[in-house]
Amino acid sequence: MRIFESNEWGKRINFVDENNVVLGYNMEQDCCEHAEYFILEELPEGLTYYGCLNNIKQLDKEDISSYRFDTSFFLETHSDCGEYFAVFRIINIGGEMKEAFIVLMNCHNGYYGHGFQFGKEKFEIIREGSL
Repeated sequence: MRIFESNEWGKRINFVDENNVVLGYNMEQDCCEHAEYFILEELPEGLTYYGCLNNIKQLDKEDISSYRFDTSFFLETHSDCGEYFAVFRIINIGGEMKEAFIVLMNCHNGYYGHGFQFGKEKFEIIREGSL
């Protein structure tokens, strides 16, 4: 998997695996909100921003080069504090079979949203939404 980040015209990130499955997320900051992503080896119980931030099993971008998306898995949830999450599972195909999770997050007061799109090559959309 490769990761492409852009700060031109606002912060955006794209994750692309070897099968040309793409996850794109717009993290352009507006007032009174915070958009971010995490790459976690495990999902914390009761997903929260601080649970993701303090998760000692975060992976670096370089650590997921041999991973690809599990297109059948998707989780969308929120916390009681106005934190919204979209979770995508990735699987290590090089060596030992392991899973990890890309967690898209936005914490806001209900006014600001950030779009994501998950799809295959030739514009086949698997999932899209806004956090």
